[in-house]
Amino acid sequence: MKRSTLGFFCSNAELLARIELATEFVAAIVDKWTVVEAQTYYVQLVKGLDQQSTAQALNKSGVTVNKALQRAQNRLIDRYLDDTENWIKDLINA
Repeated sequence: MKRSTLGFFCSNAELLARIELATEFVAAIVDKWTVVEAQTYYVQLVKGLDQQSTAQALNKSGVTVNKALQRAQNRLIDRYLDDTENWIKDLINA
């Protein structure tokens, strides 16, 4: 895929300090995604589908979807998104 930049911008210095390095690592992963990996991760994330339903939605085999998600490091990206959401909530409630 075409190289792009993933960034996180806000005026809260504490949040930026927490997330800047993690965002750089995630950006390095996402920048290496193929179109299939990006489509697979996007469909699963946005539609909230399991792998079998994702395969059906994309008209691909379950093995193809599973391998695409593994190459996309979906579990790591999911952890990043969950942690970011929790950091934001923590700072709002502080």
